Amino acid sequence: MVNLVRCKACGLILEDSRVKEVCPACGVPRNAFEAYTEKVSPRRKWYLDLHLHPIAVHFPQACTVFIPMFILGRLLFTTYSFTEDFIVSARILSIILPVSAAGAAAAGVADGRVRFKKFFTPYLKIKMGLASAMILFATGMAVIAATSAMSGMELLPFFALNIGCALCQVFLGKIGVQLMFSVLPG
Repeated sequence: MVNLVRCKACGLILEDSRVKEVCPACGVPRNAFEAYTEKVSPRRKWYLDLHLHPIAVHFPQACTVFIPMFILGRLLFTTYSFTEDFIVSARILSIILPVSAAGAAAAGVADGRVRFKKFFTPYLKIKMGLASAMILFATGMAVIAATSAMSGMELLPFFALNIGCALCQVFLGKIGVQLMFSVLPG
């Protein structure tokens, strides 16, 4: 049986044996820790400690950031021989983006189900709507990347869809941060 403690100042929870002289997170003295009992079952705790959803959201975020950077690189560095590689990279990431967004959404649904024991809480409904919109925007980007020359005026809808993806991710992240440490006991 592991003895857990919680820092009264910052809320960090860890094994009692891992606390030295000060809290490793906020630096308050050891006497600021109190005994802590886990409120979720070991199986749910194991799954939540994998942090699958928070990890999975980083893939579409990275794609959304790097795609326009590659295209701008192509537009700015026109005299170099490797500039076409920027467009190829943007195409590949654009095709990966809807798949990674769908994977992050699936991990979010599983996380919400384990965390709250149901799918349709008010925040989870909003997150599912935003994730669906992002997948649609990302799919539009993939279609443009796969069927166009990725130059000139056809980049305008591509960039508009990319901005849509980025906005969805911002709002998903804002809600996700609020939910990160919420969990129904049991």
